[in-house]
Amino acid sequence: MDLGLSDSEQLVKETARSFVERFAPRERLVAVQASDDGYDPRWVPAMVDAGWLGMLVPASHGGSGASVLQTALVYEELGRGPVPGPWIASSVLGALTVAAFGAPRERDTLLPGIATGEIVLIPTQSGPVFDGGVPDGGAPDALRASRTFVPYAAAATHFLLDVPGVDGGPPRFVVVPRRHRRVRVRRLGGFIAWSYAVDLDDVPLADCTPLTGNASVDQIDRALDVARVVVAAYQVGGCSRLLDMSVDYSATRVQFGVPIGRFQRVQDHVVRIVNALDAARWSTYAAIWRLDTRRPAAASVSMAKALASEGYVEAANAAHEVHAGIGSDPSFGLTLFTQMSRSLYHYLGGPRWQRKRLGALLAAAPSSVG
Repeated sequence: MDLGLSDSEQLVKETARSFVERFAPRERLVAVQASDDGYDPRWVPAMVDAGWLGMLVPASHGGSGASVLQTALVYEELGRGPVPGPWIASSVLGALTVAAFGAPRERDTLLPGIATGEIVLIPTQSGPVFDGGVPDGGAPDALRASRTFVPYAAAATHFLLDVPGVDGGPPRFVVVPRRHRRVRVRRLGGFIAWSYAVDLDDVPLADCTPLTGNASVDQIDRALDVARVVVAAYQVGGCSRLLDMSVDYSATRVQFGVPIGRFQRVQDHVVRIVNALDAARWSTYAAIWRLDTRRPAAASVSMAKALASEGYVEAANAAHEVHAGIGSDPSFGLTLFTQMSRSLYHYLGGPRWQRKRLGALLAAAPSSVG
């Protein structure tokens, strides 16, 4: 397993880092943190020009058909911002689901729009899996559902709703227009960033677009696992930036006549960040390698997502210990990472869920899971 980057992959990484430095300075990110949509629409043209919104869209539908590694490299750098937005939900999980479950006409309609940013397709599943749950039932020819903790729902043009499969089969999917008069979006309070409740009150099926292609449970699992590992890469980027900030601050902040980095306790906090970053980074890259080489990857993905979620929170906490009072000033930028680390902790399955899944996979087939 070679975890080194090729020249072209290194170029992808450097291009993404340059984008963050140019378009998402700290001052802009602090301002966006208080906005309703949760991102700056001026970022979209540059991201489209770079091909990032269509990285996992097939080239035949206007995307670039990039590898999981290339996609993860971009999101790792976005995580260093951290640059918020609906990208993972729409351009990763949404695009992969349409590619797997859409019939040719549906793919032709939706995927090019996702790649150009004209369509922002937000999946609405409440938990870490697509389970086909519609809590409130509804009329036979309409959809009624209430989904909570849907990220960036205010930025959506469409929602992707999973509904029960036929005779216990895989869930089916329906694309629901965001602006329909029977769709209501409510922003949730608390510390979690840009999280919403989405309520569908008997939305007529005639106003929606069902995905009518055939796909298996394995294809659902792969779409979710690719999205999980991209989230993990984003969290790795956050940990990496927290390490850089903490090292720089400990070298320049002087107390008692010496840089605070000379104090053992400050060094301990920096080491905590290093340990969290290393565990998250190398487990994530190993899972990416297994996905790109079509090896069994589910166990590796769950391990990576668990370590990245826990590591991001640990790194943010340790960074606050290093920075002390200045870190609590929103204009300083450290709270961007604090909030994002909490917001992504449970997204697509928190550490406890991932470890339960990992244990079940190993117990069922210990020699055939990655």
